[in-house]
Amino acid sequence: MVKTPGIGSEAEEAEGLDHVLKELFRVIKSRKKFSPQTSYTAALFKSGPSKILAKVTEESGEVVEAARGGESGESHT
Repeated sequence: MVKTPGIGSEAEEAEGLDHVLKELFRVIKSRKKFSPQTSYTAALFKSGPSKILAKVTEESGEVVEAARGGESGESHT
């Protein structure tokens, strides 16, 4: 079967993104059970929603900056 460029690619991308988000959810959920002394994620959960939302806001800003092609001053390689 010959694949036509552009046909189904959005669905394939959505499926790949779905997999990534499910894996991220799984990892975050598992880290919630860790000790706050050894897991930054567990410490965020212990700190409450305000700290979690602040971290989500920070990371979201970095994603937007990266999408624009800019530098946020941090290296994530």
